[in-house]
Amino acid sequence: MFKARGRFLGLAAVSAAVALCVLFVDRPLALWVNARFYGTTAFAVGAAILWPLDSLLVAGALLLGLALVWRRRHSAPEWMNRLMVGGASAAVALLGARVLKMAIGRSQVYPPFLQDHIYQLRPFAASQSFMAFPSATMAGVSAFIVGVGVPRTSQRAAGTVILIMFALALIITGSHWLSDIIGGTYLGVVTGAAVLGSRSRRSTVSTT
Repeated sequence: MFKARGRFLGLAAVSAAVALCVLFVDRPLALWVNARFYGTTAFAVGAAILWPLDSLLVAGALLLGLALVWRRRHSAPEWMNRLMVGGASAAVALLGARVLKMAIGRSQVYPPFLQDHIYQLRPFAASQSFMAFPSATMAGVSAFIVGVGVPRTSQRAAGTVILIMFALALIITGSHWLSDIIGGTYLGVVTGAAVLGSRSRRSTVSTT
């Protein structure tokens, strides 16, 4: 009961934060960031942080597949199990983000808004210019971090720093609205926790 209530309150808080950003924060922040950071060193650093993501996702998918095949024949060490849970969490979160992007059809920061002054929803438009919400980057990264498991305070701090780094890079480069980042992070955290919890329950059942 208390867990269900906590999940409901968390969803309500995130929904309220997203709504407030959509109404009052996203557009002014995007305009200010573009005027302040476009063409600067900070913009270049942000782009450099985001640039290898596609390659990392492909490499991660291949490694996850190889790990699953290897695990069928050998007993995997705990660190490998944790990486596989993190990878599975990221895959599920990315798929969920993709579906939501297509269904919601929110316009991107650039080029629709900053270049053409378009700010609207076009559900199921199937256009890359209208697939902003939620941020798949934040969904995948946060799902991986939570799925891997961060029991120590130092690990949680490192995970938080990584999330903040990606969030800042997305905002500075005009890749996402702030509300996209909030929504994507929430999706990733929830997905990672669900996959990790499912794995823990299976482990408990197998040992009883």
